[in-house]
Amino acid sequence: MSLPRNPREHAAFGALIHARDTLKAYGVTDDRPVIKNIDEALALFSQPGPVTPIERGFADAEPLTFRAFQAINADRVPAFGMTINDWSLRDWCCELAEETGEVCGVAKKRARKPHPTLPGHDIAGKKTPTLSDLGDELGDVVTVAFLVASRAGIDLELALRHKWNNVSERVSYPVRI
Repeated sequence: MSLPRNPREHAAFGALIHARDTLKAYGVTDDRPVIKNIDEALALFSQPGPVTPIERGFADAEPLTFRAFQAINADRVPAFGMTINDWSLRDWCCELAEETGEVCGVAKKRARKPHPTLPGHDIAGKKTPTLSDLGDELGDVVTVAFLVASRAGIDLELALRHKWNNVSERVSYPVRI
């Protein structure tokens, strides 16, 4: 199988491998042909398929870039009755830690033993958070991470590219962004 040549191919390749491994883990086998290369994988992933609930809500939205999000995110801060500079960099980092803790809390609660007769609840009868809840908390983490970067004057897109490429070089991974 050829290696992915760019980030789009990398995403399709990763999804393909994850799907294959998940099916194997559940013992699902069939006689469908094996995808032999990245071009076949891309063709498969570019076919129209079911729309997820998240995609359904934003089907007509323009693609969002890191820089556009960083700008509109910082511009929204006054809607909370403050400016981005009202909090120190330390304050914003503490907010990021709090939001990250909420992600961990959702993951912890999802791992609890399920209630034997009450679907969607844990053994103590408490409602089990959904993957949508996890997504909401991850969205908070990303939003606050962008605010930390804005407060510090960091272009998060450039920082991400720099870090990704340095680590990829260190581990001899061929994809650069």
